[in-house]
Amino acid sequence: MAGHTKGPWKLKHIKLIGAEGYVVEGGTAEDLDRPAIIASCQADDLNMEEVQANARLIAAAPDLLQAAQAALETLERQHDGGDNDACKLLRQAIKEATKNHIESSPES
Repeated sequence: MAGHTKGPWKLKHIKLIGAEGYVVEGGTAEDLDRPAIIASCQADDLNMEEVQANARLIAAAPDLLQAAQAALETLERQHDGGDNDACKLLRQAIKEATKNHIESSPES
């Protein structure tokens, strides 16, 4: 399974003709000397504060995954295997972030 693009991921405000939003950049595009675009968040049906909050959360994803993995390792070591609600939540979040199967949406 391929891993995610290496961090850090950075937030960049964009303004285009008729559109405004944020892109999240990280790593380096293979054939270009610039960061790759990880995600684009535009203010279509959302207000700009919500768009910015979504983009910040996406940009923080590599750090959040690393923190979750470290927290799980520590909790499992300290609590005899980590059979508790916090460890279960961390395991589920890590599984969701690292699985390589993306479910298709039902066709309309």
